[in-house]
Amino acid sequence: MNKFLSALDTSVADAPLRPLLYTAGAAATAAGIYYYVKRDGKTTTSDSEVTTEDPVCDWATEPALLQPMEVPLDQVTNAVTEAEEKIQKLVMSNTQLEERVRELEELLCEARRDGMKSKASQAEAEEKHQKAEETITQLEEEKSDLTKQGCERDQEADSILQVENKKMKKTLMDKEELLKVFLIEAEEKHQKALETIAQLEVDKSDLTKQLETLQDMWILLGEAHRECDKLKAEETMLSQLEVVKSDQKDQVSHGIVQNMEHLLTAFILILFFLSLFIIRTKCLSSTT
Repeated sequence: MNKFLSALDTSVADAPLRPLLYTAGAAATAAGIYYYVKRDGKTTTSDSEVTTEDPVCDWATEPALLQPMEVPLDQVTNAVTEAEEKIQKLVMSNTQLEERVRELEELLCEARRDGMKSKASQAEAEEKHQKAEETITQLEEEKSDLTKQGCERDQEADSILQVENKKMKKTLMDKEELLKVFLIEAEEKHQKALETIAQLEVDKSDLTKQLETLQDMWILLGEAHRECDKLKAEETMLSQLEVVKSDQKDQVSHGIVQNMEHLLTAFILILFFLSLFIIRTKCLSSTT
């Protein structure tokens, strides 16, 4: 019994189920002591340390308790029967307690194994956590470096963009100035073109008038040609009249013929000057 209790005590010393195991051990111990007392009729137990240290066991030294007592047989029999029943119940309870203790020991072993596994898992988790923290620290450093590099690149890009922007602004300003110059030149050319067109319109009008004048002069020239033809015809007639006159000189007397010749010559001259006056008048009217 002492070995069992010592084994039970050492097996459950560090377990969280210690109170329950102590209770089970105490009950088993009490049942064993009661069983031994009833069986042997003695007041001592196999455990000498318990009997010597328990003050209940000092009743044998008192004289009044050493005197025999008369107890009825039926009462004793009933008491023994009840005691045996109680002992049987205690034995059964002890067996159940032992089974429960074994189950608890198995659970305790499993709990210890689980604890060891959990410790290993915890150590692994702590190691992973440490690695994760180191990785996070490294990533933060890399992030900081990348951020610095990004800032530097942004600054470089900003400076490059500013330079390009200045260049583009200068180029645009130069192009704008050139466009202004081109626009002014185009406006001047357009103005000159308008003036040229206006001058051409004036020249066209003058040429049209000159053309009309030429047409009128051409008409007058045609009329002059016709008048010239008429004059030529008249001259021919005059020639013929001269021939006739020369022929008549022989037939008519000298005085009459001379008078007629003078009259005819005067008539011809009058006709000639009249034709020239008509032609000049038409030319002057066409020019005006």
